[in-house]
Amino acid sequence: MHLRQLSRALTGACALFSLGAKSKFVEQQYEYRSVQIPVSQFYDNTATEDFDGNKAGYAIELLPTGELASENIRFALPKWGNGRPDNFVSHKQKISVNAGHVREFHILYAGDWIDGENGAEFEFEFQNGGDKLFSNWWDLHWLNNGAIQTPYHNTPDGRNYNITQVHHWFSTVSSVSPLKAIRLVPAYAPDSHSGGPSPAISVKNVRLTTLKTDEGNSIVEVTLANLRALATSDYYAFASENASTSTVHRHRSPRLPHPDGNRQVVLGHKHRDHARDHEHYSSMVLTGPHQVIIRPIDGQIGLRTVTPGKVFRLMPGDDARVDVIATALGLPASMYRWITFRENSIEVEVILLSLETNSPTTRATGWELDLGNVDTLKRNGNFWKPTVASLSRHETPRWWNNAKFGILPQGYYEEWYNWWLHNPAQPSNELWNHHRDTYGESKLYDDFIPEFTGAKFNASRWINLFATAGAKYFVLVTKHHDGFALFDTHNSTSKEQPDMHKGTYYSLPEWFNPDAGPYGFGDWPGHLATGAYNHSLIEPYTGRLEGKDYLRDIQQEHMRILTQEYGSEIMWCDIGGPNRTLEFAAEWYNQATKAGKQVTMNNRCGVVPDFDTPEYARFSSIQTHSWETSEGIDPYSYGYNRQTKDEEYRSAETIIQSLVDIVSKNGNYLLNLGPTGEGEIIPAMVERLVEVGEWLGHSGECVFNTTYSFLGAESNSIRFTTTPKSFCIISLSEPEGDRLVVERPVPILPGDTITFLGDKSEKPVPWTYRDGRLTIFTTKSINTVKSAWAFKITYGDASARSFIRAKQDLNREKIVGEQRLLDLSKDQLEEILLHITSLHASSPLFPWSSRVYHNLTELRLSYSSVQHSNEISESNFVGILRSSPLLRRLEFAFFVVDVLPAATPVRPIVLEHMEELKVTIRKSMPSGVFDVGCLLRWIAPGSNPLQVVIDQRHNKWSVAIQENSVFRDKLVVDFFSRSNVTQVIATFEHHLSVLADLIDIAPNIRAIILEQFGFQVVPEAHSIPQSHICLDSLYLLRSGVDIPKLMNAIRVCKIRKIFFWGCFISQSPIVLSSDNDAISRALENSSLSYRPTIEYLPNHPLHPTGHPFQFHP
Repeated sequence: MHLRQLSRALTGACALFSLGAKSKFVEQQYEYRSVQIPVSQFYDNTATEDFDGNKAGYAIELLPTGELASENIRFALPKWGNGRPDNFVSHKQKISVNAGHVREFHILYAGDWIDGENGAEFEFEFQNGGDKLFSNWWDLHWLNNGAIQTPYHNTPDGRNYNITQVHHWFSTVSSVSPLKAIRLVPAYAPDSHSGGPSPAISVKNVRLTTLKTDEGNSIVEVTLANLRALATSDYYAFASENASTSTVHRHRSPRLPHPDGNRQVVLGHKHRDHARDHEHYSSMVLTGPHQVIIRPIDGQIGLRTVTPGKVFRLMPGDDARVDVIATALGLPASMYRWITFRENSIEVEVILLSLETNSPTTRATGWELDLGNVDTLKRNGNFWKPTVASLSRHETPRWWNNAKFGILPQGYYEEWYNWWLHNPAQPSNELWNHHRDTYGESKLYDDFIPEFTGAKFNASRWINLFATAGAKYFVLVTKHHDGFALFDTHNSTSKEQPDMHKGTYYSLPEWFNPDAGPYGFGDWPGHLATGAYNHSLIEPYTGRLEGKDYLRDIQQEHMRILTQEYGSEIMWCDIGGPNRTLEFAAEWYNQATKAGKQVTMNNRCGVVPDFDTPEYARFSSIQTHSWETSEGIDPYSYGYNRQTKDEEYRSAETIIQSLVDIVSKNGNYLLNLGPTGEGEIIPAMVERLVEVGEWLGHSGECVFNTTYSFLGAESNSIRFTTTPKSFCIISLSEPEGDRLVVERPVPILPGDTITFLGDKSEKPVPWTYRDGRLTIFTTKSINTVKSAWAFKITYGDASARSFIRAKQDLNREKIVGEQRLLDLSKDQLEEILLHITSLHASSPLFPWSSRVYHNLTELRLSYSSVQHSNEISESNFVGILRSSPLLRRLEFAFFVVDVLPAATPVRPIVLEHMEELKVTIRKSMPSGVFDVGCLLRWIAPGSNPLQVVIDQRHNKWSVAIQENSVFRDKLVVDFFSRSNVTQVIATFEHHLSVLADLIDIAPNIRAIILEQFGFQVVPEAHSIPQSHICLDSLYLLRSGVDIPKLMNAIRVCKIRKIFFWGCFISQSPIVLSSDNDAISRALENSSLSYRPTIEYLPNHPLHPTGHPFQFHP
């Protein structure tokens, strides 16, 4: 259903100084701020009474008042009601401003342009006499992402229940001179930092999404902004190393020749054209490998970074959107499905860390995140609720955002034949005449059903064709408006193309289904059709089931079948109208979340969409929300039309250029093709799809897995896309002569390379960059490509490190001597690895004195069965700790040799960022080789909550902390006493009779996870931890449980929650999972005044594939 917006006017809205997402105060060096521009003097229209000239108006009781916060910008809203004007109709008003340099502007608007975009342009006038024009971008009746949304608006005929909205839109300005005036714009956001010698990096926004990784971790989206102005009034120039002097000479300013034609040519202050040296420009560009991490502040327990976000380049005036992977409470991701937070939000600090200097580039403190989003993997409850407030938080998955190109096969069985046959049923209707002359008046629509055989339909052939075309997903029609259901498609997909995502088209209403009558509207009345030629005849509805409620028993049940039985990942509805989408979506999202799937729904299902769906139309500028244009390979309509000639179908060039244009503006492209009535895709369509696939085969890396360029999607016939490590320039017209000139700033620096993606040699091409103008010099290979010409800028400081990933076990590559990894010698690899901060190793990759082990934030030295492969001297271990003051996670399972005597005084190394410590002790370690305290005495954690993992393979931990043991280790006790240990995960092969002693020396412990506990006879004194503390959570995994001692532990420790998995009661063979009432009955019969929450876990929380009967006594 096309949602028609109500108005045609801009509202009186302004940008306001913004302090961040829900945060009371965000502290950072460079503030992302905005100011208001008053526009009430232009008010000439009343939204609540007669907004559109037809007496339609917004419902005043549904409109917000005061301020409206949208995307970290606050707008001042007008006062509604009492006949007061509260907005204005755009007619080239000029607004004078005095705000200095600006980087972007924001407006609130509404409109009712039925045919899509308004062709008006915004004009920006600057103090230096320059101006810029920006086209209007509105395509309103397909939008469903308004900053203000109301379920209805008022008309003279009553309420219209189409969604009614006011939208927020912005555009970059990137002024090189202070802004003087604006035409047709009510608000903008200025940049208060107009220049300087270094990047001015600000955290623009922080958002905890509802999205999950395959491992179940949360995705936090961080937006960074370089607030420096583009400063193109300062001359600068540089070139690629393979640009010859003659090549550089073709610039508009003269160059001095260089004796070595292959060397880089850089103009300096002494040149006659007064061009500035490039260092001034380059110094304002954020460049080099950077990581974005988030962490709670003030000792709060909440999210911790699992995988930092990556940033390699951020030029002046530009933005970068970065995904930071985080998990809850510092526990493994599989644990937080059972964790309940005391608070609904948490304040975090965002740190942009340079990996070259190992120091923060930017810090921003005070961002408030809603922790409710991390509960989406709760296995024992449903996160998504059937409410607009809940479901509106859902968003398109990352796979959909990265997929870009999909195919919608839609045949004659989805056309409007039956509707047009009856409307109007008279000789003036061309189709009415055609049907009579071709089939006769007695031929009814349902009489075609036996003739619909799909004799040439081959699902495998279809799916393989989609893959050949380069599509990453498809949407198959399952029911159109005629109500004829076409379902089974899923088996072929999973077998032939398992990586291709599948969606289903489903029409919510039907034309002539009598059960839809109570919910009928407009062109979908929901009653039996009368005869097209005999109006006294009531046509049948084949397959009708009597006594069904259309919404509950047909519509919702169909959608359930498509998602549950056929595994649809995209619910692509059509028309909208009455529905039970809230109930369906909540159920679907919860099921998908539990299954680890990411699914999405369009804006035609009636409510709470993830993405918008314009038809045969697109936006002319970037839209930050998710959207998808759909149009047919037939230029006239969806489906297959016999009258369309082969040469009239959209060419491969048109399809490719449409795809590139849409992707550059943050959209996806859904291409419709129509099979014949027999299920065959005709050769003319196949040929075009194959050509599209060939182009994507060599240039697809500038399409797939990219995002839009904040500085603009296009410049003349050129489009732009970007990735963290590259920038793409795609020309929709073949470069003329021997060059392509890009007349806008791009993020390029000396040392970068440009490759033409259609060139099989993959050799870099020469280029020069001067004053924001890039010239790329082409080769003969340009003639081997058709339709679009893609050039990829690879950042020089990103390419060498691109294969290095945090948490990668480098030992898996088995580097021995001069064996090469990715064509790198060991010395070359060591040089590259100097920039990593997270290292896993199960044997020494380099000598322990290597600087590879310096400046780490994570070090995991895991166990190896190879003799002597995991030994380290105490002095080398201490040297690594001293060289990594930002160390956050340490896992240690190596043999420590050459240990100083325990009585030797040492000065502990302060590791204030330490979050996790895991020590593994194994029986294979020779006696006397390792004492726990000799390791811990060197570590002085900060005040952050610390998780300690005890992987017990020997009893040294036990005797080290046992209160009355002659082997009690004072060094271990001192470590726990001086550390803020809040969580302990312990695995023991023997019963642990000393855990109470551990709690006594670490009183801040709030969560304990015990595995393989108490398999022998449990001593009377120590069966379960006993201490006068309040324990939030106790997990017992594969352990023996003595009921009386458990009651005592609950009484003494005031345990709030107890979780069981794979446990048995004392020495009996009763397994808790088969007798879950045993504990509950015992609690009810006890004299406890306080009863904890008891829960029986369906899977091992640390190893979900474990089995409750796999005991290892």
